[in-house]
Amino acid sequence: MSCGSYKQGGFGGEQGTHALELISYNFVPFRFLATCTRDAEKRWSKMGVVYVEGTVTGPTGKQATVNFLVDSGAMYTLLPRKVWRAIGLKPMDSIKCFLADGTGVERKVSECRISLPQGQRSTPVLLGEKDDEALLGAVTLEELRLVLNPFTRQLQPMRMMLA
Repeated sequence: MSCGSYKQGGFGGEQGTHALELISYNFVPFRFLATCTRDAEKRWSKMGVVYVEGTVTGPTGKQATVNFLVDSGAMYTLLPRKVWRAIGLKPMDSIKCFLADGTGVERKVSECRISLPQGQRSTPVLLGEKDDEALLGAVTLEELRLVLNPFTRQLQPMRMMLA
């Protein structure tokens, strides 16, 4: 996974509320909105943070709806613990990922079917641990042939090259 930079701090004098202030899209924010207040989250949405709702399906057909943070700087999609357990995913492998500050974390890997308004595909996913947030990563975006338009903050079809 890629890593970038961040700094920790509150928003506009809100005491006791801390979140990671986005400096680069190229980071893995596992917990960055966990303690934000609603007001702080509204400010984040104006800063280019993009969410998309999707449905994930496990091997037995169990489904869950997830609100994903679109993070084109994250390699893989990450599912929160309660989601992947609810749909019956089992670890197949593990991988070492790096956070923005360079800290290495180990996450287990599995596969599931993901459905977004723009399409559906099978994709590898990281199995999140306690407090990990749902991320939609670059591999899943590419499998769905989608790119994030940074100006409109919309997912749009990828221009496919045959070269």
